[in-house]
Amino acid sequence: MREKQLIEHIHQHVVPISRQQLAKVLGVSESTIRNLIRDTQTTGKKNGFEIELIKGKGYRLQITNDEQFKTYLAPPKAPLEDTYDPDQRLSLILFHLLQAQQPITIDELADKLMLARATVVKELKRVDEIFETMGLNLERKVRFGMTVVGKEEAFRRAFLKYVVGTNHYLEPTNAYRQLVDTNEKARISNIISRSFLKHKVAISDVAFENLALHLLIIIYRLKGSNYLKESQSTHILIDTVYHIIATEIATDIADIHKLTLPQSEINLLATHLSAKTKADQVDAVQKEILFDKIDKQLQLLDKEFLTDFHGDRVLCEALFLHIYPLLQRLRHNMQLANPLIDDIYQSYTNVFVVAYRFSELIEQQSGFKLSRDEIGYLALHFAAHFERVKSITLETVKRIVVICATGGGSAYLLQLKLEQIFKNAQIITTSLNGLPALEEDLPDLFLTTIPMDTTFCGIKVVQIKEFLDEMEIKRIRELVMLQVGTKRRLPIQPMGIVDLFSPALFKRITVGSSQYLDIVKNQAQLMTSLGVAADDFVDLVLEREEKFSTIFEKGVGAPHAVKLTAITNSVCVFITDKPVMHEGKEVSMLFMINLKPGYLYLHKQLTQFLMYVMENDSTRNRMLNCITFEQFITEVKKFR
Repeated sequence: MREKQLIEHIHQHVVPISRQQLAKVLGVSESTIRNLIRDTQTTGKKNGFEIELIKGKGYRLQITNDEQFKTYLAPPKAPLEDTYDPDQRLSLILFHLLQAQQPITIDELADKLMLARATVVKELKRVDEIFETMGLNLERKVRFGMTVVGKEEAFRRAFLKYVVGTNHYLEPTNAYRQLVDTNEKARISNIISRSFLKHKVAISDVAFENLALHLLIIIYRLKGSNYLKESQSTHILIDTVYHIIATEIATDIADIHKLTLPQSEINLLATHLSAKTKADQVDAVQKEILFDKIDKQLQLLDKEFLTDFHGDRVLCEALFLHIYPLLQRLRHNMQLANPLIDDIYQSYTNVFVVAYRFSELIEQQSGFKLSRDEIGYLALHFAAHFERVKSITLETVKRIVVICATGGGSAYLLQLKLEQIFKNAQIITTSLNGLPALEEDLPDLFLTTIPMDTTFCGIKVVQIKEFLDEMEIKRIRELVMLQVGTKRRLPIQPMGIVDLFSPALFKRITVGSSQYLDIVKNQAQLMTSLGVAADDFVDLVLEREEKFSTIFEKGVGAPHAVKLTAITNSVCVFITDKPVMHEGKEVSMLFMINLKPGYLYLHKQLTQFLMYVMENDSTRNRMLNCITFEQFITEVKKFR
């Protein structure tokens, strides 16, 4: 294990050893050493040691308990199945198989991971299932071992996901990490950029980055004499310009690394180039056909979510510019990695619901299934639409009256702040005593720092703080958007998130041997049995989890269905007696979201609430310790 190797090296040195020296000895980057030392500190507390950083010198090992430390360094007496949870075991096996330069036997794999042979055999069944979904196959030959076979583009996607995209501190990454940690990526980027400029071919930044990564994988593979087989190549007609660019890039790579790229590799590279470039010049008829398809899909979304996508030409144009090259890539079985996917999902969870549904419509029409990363890119376009709608809605508010008790300087400061939000509105400040004088000339909206009724003469009254920080300004924008927007578009009464919780849907549970998906299923079944969720809610929630996990950070999860089909808007809360691991993340508090069509805005409010819970340790800890629903809802009400 990499951790133990690190400890042994530091222990062997009487004087402090630098991070640079450790990186060189272990064959990893300095950032990996930093992360590994951070992760090792928890292990050290349990095993009688800690790593100290001596400023300007390096690291040294401090032994706090000799007996515990000796036990830690002793070789394991039995396989370490319990060291990993099932998902970690699977990830590590995939990690090794995809990097094997020659066939590897089950016994060799078991030895590498310190697992029992029977455990590896059992996990290989799951490996076969994953490889099948990715278009790969684990070929087994008696007395030789196992080899991953399949189309090159499928292999490359798997490599990006299970090797490049992991943080395992294991030996097989050395060769690839060393290649990436050098200036090789910069050289590859320069080669691509130079050739694209020469031939006046446009490409997005994300596609460019993705292409550079794929070229690095080609070099890594060819250095191990692992050439593309004829059965792995894809025979598709590609424009001549992409073959010319691919040949130029291949020539430059061959000169630098003394590698000869066969024609099959150059053809595949040309396919990648074609699939990743922009749709700057598209036949007018083709463009109109795709535009029409997109518009019809947006109309379907509008019916389901009660939104205003249809007729938004800006959104339609943006989706076209994204979907045209996307369909080209999908025809070649290529999908882009999305380095911002977790941030996008956490920031735009409500929009992800829409983007996921849109991806289903694309799949129904084209037959292509989109990855979570690709759905993330689509979500950004829908998020931009909502921001435009918000901006337009705020511009419709022309006159606002602010009711402020203090008056004077604080009222003027409040007015200046609000003018930043409502740039086209007239802001008038007054007191409660001044309200009767406004009955003949009512504003579009009342904002008040004083507790009062929610309406005055039929006009909505929104409660605000007297001093506006960034969080309060954001809240005001959302509230006004909600009140004005829903009044204009939706036949519903706006709700707050407090209304979504109820005693019947608050549970403290004992995990026992239950897995995360078992808990999620039980949670969804409870909502269905209480009549607040539709009959297909359980299946729709599990479908979402199968597509991608809904666990955020800090032990918070927010399972939800792939569609808004609720009978009653509601949130079910499960608090576990101990953390549950799933796909490398812990979860202790699950907020299962169940909303009706037209209430997408509540999804956004709930996401903001969950971000608040994750960012405030004291709030989160109080929630985790809540025994009764009354205690829990008291904490919810503190969120504004």
